[in-house]
Amino acid sequence: VSLGPDQVEVELPNGYRIGDAIFSRIDLLETANDGSPVQIAVGDRGTVVGPSSTDREKEILCRFGNYVLVTLLAEEVELEVLPGGFRVRDIVISTIELNDVDRTLSVGDRGTVIGSSKTAPDTQILCQFENFGSVSLGPDQVEVETLGHSLRGLVLICKIDRTDSNGTLAVGDRGIGIGPSTVDPDKEILCRFEKYTSVSLLPDQVELELPGGYRIGDIVVSKTRRSDGPESVKKGEQGIVLGLSPTHRDTHIQCTFPNFANVCLIASDLSLEPSQFRIGDVVISKKHWKGAAGTVHCGDPGIVIGVQQPGKRISCKFEKCRCADVSVAEVKREEAFESRSNPMRTLSSEDWGITGDQLVALSRQVASRYTDKDENPNVYELVDGLIKPLCMAQHVSYSILQNPGGLRCETFVSHAWCESYLQFVADMQDRCSDFRTRVFWVCFVANPQTWPKGNLKRFLGVNPHHSPFAIAICKCDDFLVVRNNGKNIYWRLWCCVELAFASSEKKAVQIAGTLPPSTTTSGAALLKGAKCTDKDDNCTLRQIVKERFENLAVLISNVVAAQAGEVVDLGACS
Repeated sequence: VSLGPDQVEVELPNGYRIGDAIFSRIDLLETANDGSPVQIAVGDRGTVVGPSSTDREKEILCRFGNYVLVTLLAEEVELEVLPGGFRVRDIVISTIELNDVDRTLSVGDRGTVIGSSKTAPDTQILCQFENFGSVSLGPDQVEVETLGHSLRGLVLICKIDRTDSNGTLAVGDRGIGIGPSTVDPDKEILCRFEKYTSVSLLPDQVELELPGGYRIGDIVVSKTRRSDGPESVKKGEQGIVLGLSPTHRDTHIQCTFPNFANVCLIASDLSLEPSQFRIGDVVISKKHWKGAAGTVHCGDPGIVIGVQQPGKRISCKFEKCRCADVSVAEVKREEAFESRSNPMRTLSSEDWGITGDQLVALSRQVASRYTDKDENPNVYELVDGLIKPLCMAQHVSYSILQNPGGLRCETFVSHAWCESYLQFVADMQDRCSDFRTRVFWVCFVANPQTWPKGNLKRFLGVNPHHSPFAIAICKCDDFLVVRNNGKNIYWRLWCCVELAFASSEKKAVQIAGTLPPSTTTSGAALLKGAKCTDKDDNCTLRQIVKERFENLAVLISNVVAAQAGEVVDLGACS
C-alpha cells in the first residue's frame, strides 16, 4: 500500500516519537558544529529527532541546544511529560470557545501539541491550531483525539444489521459520526443514523464515505491529467484511494497512482472502476435465479453485504433472497440519480429551496477554499470546484443536500452564472431585508449538477412550461432579478424565458445588482442575440418565445432600464 508521510510514524526504541521533549540522564561531552566542546549534563532538555544510524533497536538521535546532535541509548534519556500527560505532536481537540481579535477557536477544532507553555510551563501546554495559530491552554481545555473525534461530522456507511428497542440499522445505511462513544471512547464511535439516532459502533462496523461517495481502497480511474515535477497522472490511468485530503476534506480525496505516489484530486475528476462493488452499494439484478435462500428476478434491487473476490464475486441481499453469492457480471450498480427514492424525484421542484443563511454558509466555504485575495470564483467555477464534489455521493442538488426534506421556495432568483458568487450573495442581501430566513429558488443549487447530461435533460423535461423553473416561478411569491457588472443577464435565453414566465404569472419583478458599464438597453437586441449552452434548449425556447411571448422584448427593456431596488410591474405577457 502507498501511504503519505503523515500516515505512518517511525518506530523508535522504548516508544519514543520524533518531536518528543526529553531530559538527559547522563553527563556527556560533545563537540558542536564549530568544533567547540559542549557539555551535556544530567537534566539538560533536548528533543528526539529520529532513529539512530548505527543501532535503530537501542539508540535514538537527539538534539540538545541549537546545534548538538547526539546518539544516545533509549535508557540514557527520560521523556518530559507535559501537564496533563500530553506529549509533543499529540493531536488534540479543543473543548472550549476562544475569541481573540480576528481569530476564533471553536469547540471541536483540531490542533497539535507543540510543547510546554512559555508563560506557564507547569500548568499549560502550547498548541497549534490551523485557524488560530499557537495558544497556551490548560490540560482540561483540550483532549487527545480519538477515532471518534477524527470521524466527527463525516459520513459513515453502516456495515451491519441491528435492530433493538433504540432503533434499526441496515447494511448500507448512511449516518454521521458524532464523536467518541460515551461507553468506550477509545474503541467505539458514537454515530447518528436516520432510524437510530445514537449508537456506539466499532470501527470495523462502519466505513468512511469520502467526497464523491468514494471509500478508502477504491480502485479509481482518473478523468484528468496532473503533473508535478517528475510525478504525473494520465487521463484513464487507474489508482487507489488513500483517504481524505488533508486540506480540502469536503471536495478532494487523496490517491496514489503508478507514477504519482500521493496526489489530492477533486472527487469529480475521478470515476469508480466499473467492476468494483463495495458493501452498501445498491445493485440491480440482471438475471433471474432461484435457490435455497430465495428467489431473485431480473430487475430486482438489492444491496451488497459482502465482497468475496474483489472485481469478481459479491454477496447481495434482495427482498426475497436473504443472501445470494453472485458474479459482478450478474448485477449492475444502481446510480443514485436512477433511484426512485432519490429526493430529487420524490420532492416537487418548488421544494428545492435554500435559505439565505445557507447561501452565506456556502460563501464562508468559498472564502476558506479560495484563500488567495485575487480568487473570486464565478458560479461556473463554484459548481465545478465545490458544488459537484459535495453532492456527488448522493446525486442530489446542493439545496437538497442541505435540506433533505425540502424547503418550499418563496423567491425565485433569475441570474447569470458568469457573476462572482460572493457578489451575487451580497446583492441579494442588499435587496432582501429578511434575506437570512427567506427561502430562495436558485438554479445552480436547486438542480442536481452531478447528473449525466442525458439523464438531467430527461429529468428536467422537454417542455419548458412543465420544467422545474416554470413550476418554481408559479409557486413562488416573488421574482428577483440579480444583475452583474460583467454581462447583461438577458444575453442568456433562459433568463429571458424566466422573465416571460414571471410575466404570465403576473409577478412583480424586484431588481438587485448593477449592470455592466456599457450595455444595450434594447430588449429587442438582447432577445435576438440571447443564447443557450444547449442547442436543443436554444431551438425549443426560441419556438416558445415566438409562439407565446410576443411582448417579451418590451419587458426586457423595462427591466434593464430599472434601477437596483426598484420593483417592475410587468403585467400580463400573453
